[in-house]
Amino acid sequence: MRAFLPLLMLALVGTLAAGVSAEGWSSPTNISSSSGDSKRPAVAVGVDGSVHVVWEDQSPGNWEIFYASRAPGGLWSPPANVSNNAGGSFRPAVAVGPDASVHVVWHDDTPGDYEIFHAVKAPGGEWSTPVNISNSSKWSYWPSLVVRAEGFVHAAWHDSTPGNWEALSASKPPDAAWSPATNISRSAGTSFTPRLLVAGDGSVHAVWQDDSSGTWEIFSASRPPEGPWSAPLNVSNTDEDSAPFAAAQSPDGSILVVWREATSSGPRLLSATKSPGRPWSAPEDIGGEVGGSERFVIGLTNDGSLHLLWDGLRAGDREILVSSRAPGGPWSSSLNISKSPVDSRLGGLATGRDGSLHVVWRDGVPGKGDTFYSERSAERAPEGAVPSEGAKVVRLTRGCTLLTSSYPNSTPAEALASAVSPAHILVSLWKPKAVGWAGYSPSYPQVSDLFRQDYGEDLFICASGEGEFARAAP
Repeated sequence: MRAFLPLLMLALVGTLAAGVSAEGWSSPTNISSSSGDSKRPAVAVGVDGSVHVVWEDQSPGNWEIFYASRAPGGLWSPPANVSNNAGGSFRPAVAVGPDASVHVVWHDDTPGDYEIFHAVKAPGGEWSTPVNISNSSKWSYWPSLVVRAEGFVHAAWHDSTPGNWEALSASKPPDAAWSPATNISRSAGTSFTPRLLVAGDGSVHAVWQDDSSGTWEIFSASRPPEGPWSAPLNVSNTDEDSAPFAAAQSPDGSILVVWREATSSGPRLLSATKSPGRPWSAPEDIGGEVGGSERFVIGLTNDGSLHLLWDGLRAGDREILVSSRAPGGPWSSSLNISKSPVDSRLGGLATGRDGSLHVVWRDGVPGKGDTFYSERSAERAPEGAVPSEGAKVVRLTRGCTLLTSSYPNSTPAEALASAVSPAHILVSLWKPKAVGWAGYSPSYPQVSDLFRQDYGEDLFICASGEGEFARAAP
């Protein structure tokens, strides 16, 4: 009976996952379906809308990093072993390059101590042999990863080689080797869990937690596309513990950090924003559900809404919960995405360029979990928001506007982009195709395919603020 109960619970998970959905979110999908335990998943979205998930998997007999992907509107690929080594591979992070290459980093004990490894998969190709990019004399843990528009890859992790735990970073130009690691925290205390993001101006930002002041604080450093890392800056700068934290990039190119602050009246959520060319804002109390000391993730969509996800207790087990907040508005009631009869443990969250949200988590009984996935599609323009065919100038608002363009389908994307004023508000242009989307962004012009094929008349223009689109006369 004891052996049968876990199998029964897993069967219930699969049954419920196939038929349960929360408002705006798809029904959970089991994408690992592993014979062993699967946990700690991470997710990334390509500029074409493809979804890429990695996780730790014990099916081979040791812990390996597995990968699965889904093209827009398609099915999930079979899981593939990325690390494929004799040791243990843990804590993967994934990012997608502008050329649709997929990059994965993780920490691995195959060399005898923990090191950071990297592997890459070119579009339509196979996974490369993993490369040790930390090469440290001690332990390297918990990496983060981003890919810039030019194809530069940046990784960061915390490392005990300097004698204390520091945040280190290395970078890789396209078609070149990884640089030696650089100490970006330079702290007298302990620096943990650096998270990398790319701002709208192409600069790379690292955010981490540090206890050098006697309490946990949120620190940040940045580097321009061609230049060194800045000195670390205390972003939270309070008298109480500021941890854990989550960070995300806004569609307008700014960076938002949210953390849990231990105040005298109980834990609260605080945030700070870094806009391109401006200093970090002062911390702001944004309220919201806090729920103990568990980690959480955040996402920002094209309408400026903030989405907070965490795993919290509901009816005796942990579920994946989400609460959302429009700019300046109240938080919504928490929504249960997983709705599972067993514990669900949060993995990662990624935001698509169209404003869609993609979340992954571990679900299952102890010792036998699987990686689950759910998405919240981007909201289309409301009825009545489609401009009339004769309008020569279309007013744009923050978010995505659907219109019928009188430009020929062969018009280059750059020409459509130049018709948006002011230019800096343009986030992306989209035209729907039979399956998925085709898109263009000023940050990723080389991946545009709007000018190569016929995708019909519908055009979505996603903007970070108010502006105008001057289309050709009909």
